[in-house]
Amino acid sequence: ILNPHGELDRRRLRQWLFADAALRNRVEGLLHPLIVQRLAAALDDCKAAYVIAVIPLLVESAAARTLVERVLVVDCPESLQISRLMSRDRESESAAHAILAAQTSRAQRLAAGDDILINTGNLNELAAGVAGLHQLYTEIAGQPGRSRPAERSSMNDIGC
Repeated sequence: ILNPHGELDRRRLRQWLFADAALRNRVEGLLHPLIVQRLAAALDDCKAAYVIAVIPLLVESAAARTLVERVLVVDCPESLQISRLMSRDRESESAAHAILAAQTSRAQRLAAGDDILINTGNLNELAAGVAGLHQLYTEIAGQPGRSRPAERSSMNDIGC
């Protein structure tokens, strides 16, 4: 699925994948193990105090989930997600709804999160939330024998 310049036509690929669940499952079955393998290698090579891995399908991937200590969910209401998808990707409203319907529900993502960053405000508000998380993650990274907590504390919900 290439555009006239020989580059991947992401919009066309997305349309195909979200229109055909069997095709999407087949492609995910091929790609997810490779993505997890690359993530594991990158994490092994990293020497930083902490790492943030952006994994859109983390909740759906048990293998990827085992590679991380905490899960940060960046959240906003579904109506805002739809609006942003339509604006950013020039998707129709029905296509944006189909994309969200094919993904893990918002409730499942929120339940999987150790930390929730509410992204409904402006960039300055988002930056403040990120700064708070950076402080939290730096503190956690400095703790000996750290491990993923059994449950999320409400003090880790950071709104912006």
